[in-house]
Amino acid sequence: MLARLGYETALVGKMHFGGNLQFHGFQHRPYGDLMGTASHQYEDKLWERQSAAQSRHDNGLDAEPNIGDNLRARTEIVGRTKIPESLICDNIIADETIALLRNHVKKTPDRPWFTCASFSRPHYPLTSPLRFNDAYSNETISKPYVPASGASYDHPVSDLIRKGWSISEIGAEENMRARAAYFACVSYFDEIVGDLLLRLDKSGLLENTIIVYASDHGEMAGELGTWWKSGWYEGCCRVPMMISLPEHRTGALPAATITTPVSTLDLVPTFTAMGGGTPNAGLTGTDLTAAIGGATVLPDRRICCDHINARWGAGTEFRVVRWRNWKYVGFRGYDDLLFDLDSDPYESVNMIGAAPRDVEEYLRAKACDDVDYDYIDGPLMARQAQLKATYPLNKGLAMPNQFLLPGGC
Repeated sequence: MLARLGYETALVGKMHFGGNLQFHGFQHRPYGDLMGTASHQYEDKLWERQSAAQSRHDNGLDAEPNIGDNLRARTEIVGRTKIPESLICDNIIADETIALLRNHVKKTPDRPWFTCASFSRPHYPLTSPLRFNDAYSNETISKPYVPASGASYDHPVSDLIRKGWSISEIGAEENMRARAAYFACVSYFDEIVGDLLLRLDKSGLLENTIIVYASDHGEMAGELGTWWKSGWYEGCCRVPMMISLPEHRTGALPAATITTPVSTLDLVPTFTAMGGGTPNAGLTGTDLTAAIGGATVLPDRRICCDHINARWGAGTEFRVVRWRNWKYVGFRGYDDLLFDLDSDPYESVNMIGAAPRDVEEYLRAKACDDVDYDYIDGPLMARQAQLKATYPLNKGLAMPNQFLLPGGC
C-alpha cells in the first residue's frame, strides 16, 4: 500500500516468511532470515547441529527447520554472548537500517520512505554482552509476580502448554538465571534502539518521521509458572505499541497513554492513512491516527488474538477476545475462560456464569461463533500446503541470517 503511494519500502531483519517468497511487497531487504530458517543466533553447539543437519540433507532427509532451536537451551544456555558484539544480529540490523536510509536520502531525497527494522532480542537466545549481564543477578531481580495458581494456571490447556514447553525441567535456580538474562536482553535492546535513534537524528532522518514500536508476542519469563508464548495470558498477548510523531518529540503535542485495547492489525490502515492514502474498507484493523493525534476516545470494539493451530493437542485451539475490562478465551475443545482484568489482573478467577449474561454472550459470540475451525482444518490448511509446494525453501542449508548482495546473491 505504501509503495503504491510512492514510498520506498524496506525490511531489515527477521520476519519468518515461509518458503522462497522473502519480500512480500517490500522493495528492499538487505539483511535477515532470507532462507526461511528463522533469524535467531543460537549459540548452543551450533556447528555440531549444523553438521548434523547437513548430513541429513546430503542423505535426502529433511534438515531441521531451525538449527540450534531446542527447548532446554532456551533457559540453560543464557548470559554472556559468545558472539562479537559487532556481529550480533541486532547490531547488524541497526547498522544496515541507518546505512540504507542514509543512502536513500542521498539518492532520492524527495521520496518518502518506510522501513521496518525487525529485531530479534529480547527473544531467545537469552544472551547479551557482558555489561548487561553484570547488571542483573538471581539475587537482585524480581521474582515472578503472577503466581502459579488460579483458573488460568489450572486450566487443562495450561497444563498441556507447560508440558509442551517442558517447563517441569526448569528448576528454581535456572528459572531465575534465565529471568535475569531476559532482563539483560531487554536492556541491551533498549541501548540498540537508543543508539539507532541517535544516529537517525544526527543524520536528519527524524525531522519528519513517525516512529512505531510494536511486537508480535510477549514473554512469560516465569510468570504464571511458564515461559515463552502461545498462551492466552496477558504476558503473551499484551504487547506494547508506542507511536511517536515529530510533534511529540518537539513537545508541541503532549504524550498520552491509551488503555483501550488495540491490535497489530490496526497498523496497516494506520500506516496507509499516515502515508496519505485511504484505508481499504475491507481491512480488519482500524485507523488509529485520531488517537495518535491526541484524541482519547477509541472505537468501542472487541479485539481478537487467535491461536488457531492445535499446537498443544486436539481441541487446544483458542481465540482471545478483549473488550473493555473483559477477556474471554474460547477453546475449540475445552471449557472457556472469562476474566475481569480490572479486579483480577492475574487471570485467576473464571467468571463464566458469574459475569453479566449480556457481557458473556457478547464475548462468546466473537470468541466461539465467529471462528470456523472446519474451514481452518480444510480449505485453509490445503492452501498452506499448496503454497509450501509452490514456493519451497531454497535448496541447501543456511545459517539464520544472510546479506542480500547487489547482484542478487
